[in-house]
Amino acid sequence: MKAGRCPRCERVYFSIDIKVGRKVKCPHCGAQYKFKKKLKLSVSQAEKEAKKRGREVPMEIMYAASECFPFVKSGGLGDAVFSLGQAIKNRDINSSVVIPKYEEIFLHFQNKMTEVDSFIVPVGWREKKCQVEKISYEGIDFYFISNKHYFERQGLYGHLDDAERFTFFSRAVLEMIYHFDLSPDIIHCHDWQTAPISILLNTVYKNDPFYAKLATVFTFHNINYQGIFPKEVLSDILGLNKKYFTPEKLEYFGQINFLKGAVKYADTLVAPSREYARKVKQPEFGKELSSLFSRREEDLYGIVQGVDKKEYNPASDSYIFQNYQRRYADLDKKHSNKIKLQQSLGLPPDRDIPLLVMVSNLEAHKGIDLLLEAIPPLLEEESLQIIILGRGQNEYEQSLKYIGWQNPDKFSANITFNENLARKIYAGGDFYLQPSRSVPCGMSPLIALRYLTVPIIRDVGGLCEEIEEFNEDNPDGFGFVFETFEARKFYQKIKEALRCYQDKKCWSKLIENACSYSYDWQDAADKHLEVYKKTLNKG
Repeated sequence: MKAGRCPRCERVYFSIDIKVGRKVKCPHCGAQYKFKKKLKLSVSQAEKEAKKRGREVPMEIMYAASECFPFVKSGGLGDAVFSLGQAIKNRDINSSVVIPKYEEIFLHFQNKMTEVDSFIVPVGWREKKCQVEKISYEGIDFYFISNKHYFERQGLYGHLDDAERFTFFSRAVLEMIYHFDLSPDIIHCHDWQTAPISILLNTVYKNDPFYAKLATVFTFHNINYQGIFPKEVLSDILGLNKKYFTPEKLEYFGQINFLKGAVKYADTLVAPSREYARKVKQPEFGKELSSLFSRREEDLYGIVQGVDKKEYNPASDSYIFQNYQRRYADLDKKHSNKIKLQQSLGLPPDRDIPLLVMVSNLEAHKGIDLLLEAIPPLLEEESLQIIILGRGQNEYEQSLKYIGWQNPDKFSANITFNENLARKIYAGGDFYLQPSRSVPCGMSPLIALRYLTVPIIRDVGGLCEEIEEFNEDNPDGFGFVFETFEARKFYQKIKEALRCYQDKKCWSKLIENACSYSYDWQDAADKHLEVYKKTLNKG
């Protein structure tokens, strides 16, 4: 890690890429110049030097996650990590992102990666080689933790050795910081796959002075995914002794719970909505972890995620068939997307038929049971079409395929995940379905609204903070909301939405309301920045 000073803004910065004679770009003001002289400064010296000049060293946040758009993603997590990093960067904060280097990362990105260095990472009794590669993309440094054994395979998750894979990744992040002399103030970890960072930082690395000032923020996007593994993982993978196998620490009904470890050891916890942060403290929702969340109440925050307006913009989205503005006058262009989507999936093209869509993991907590119960009578009674995109539990995949086989002119089941097709579905749909059993925030309905596709959702988790119901009492709403987790209620709400669709006055008002909806990552970034400041002030 080498230091330099920008000739324009005179601010000190650090980079592993600095070489005398090389053209460099200042991360603070963007000035490009030929690097002439290295500064012999440590990070602590740079802080003193900056303060002497009356300047504060900018906060540095490193985001650690198991996926990140645009390199690889399986759902909303990848979007959230990228968008938050971008929004935070706009607040004069140095941000970087680190993820595993999966085989599934798009090849054109892999070809642009530069090899940084390699080192050995201990995983329990094992010593595993770690190769780090890097890309600078849209002003952010992205680091990729590479190991052929762990990550050069199909599928991001669901492998028998996931505990070992993501413990390796988490420990590699901490080792990378040391080997490259990086200086993040906070590692913002996302979901159980990065939970070992907080666990190891407070156990294995606890007495190492290099990490003394490093804090962690842990965001759990969905409490249903906890990373629960056999007790042998404690010593064999994490390298911890039996004193950590207690109900107060990592033990969870005779097993090890990674999420529990992060909830215990992270400096600050973030839920993806205020409502979700409140509910996880209740036994009926947070279940066995509710008491632990209650004990961490002062360190627990709820922040609704934003939508990246630049990325999800129908006026410029290169994935969709035809671009259009978010205004009522452009509905004909949106209908053009609908027609071409129908044709591409083998459905009879019809701009007037209501098109209901869903882009989702096919899991129980997403309410797929309600979907499967409500769809058959709707297909029989109504003139409509339904498009589903996603993958997940095999029983759900097979059931949806069967409905598609029975109703080839009305139903299209696409059992895959394809970002290109997902955008076309958002742009071509009239209604977006999300009948979730439990969902922390619900980014998909908000993305759908960006494309003027009206959400039909269950009021659960963070969705109640985001989607205002449209009805006679609230004519300014922009979605349809039901409360009880029953197929009958979901079915009735869809019927209500379809009646509005057939009523030109009602539908026009609803679309105009959708055009005015706005909540983006700039709002969410301001709230995260406050959390970061409070976290650092603890120490």
